[in-house]
Amino acid sequence: MILDNIIAVASTDHIKKMFHLQPLPNISPSPHLPISPSPLSEPPKTENIAVP
Repeated sequence: MILDNIIAVASTDHIKKMFHLQPLPNISPSPHLPISPSPLSEPPKTENIAVP
């Protein structure tokens, strides 16, 4: 049960990161505002992207 919850949260984070990877100006003003500050606090995400 707990593992399922962790996987659900992880996949949600992954989806959010994928959304940030794609420039979507239409979603910028959307309720995704609370997600905007997330990438600023997640520098490792950028490192993972830089690594081929």
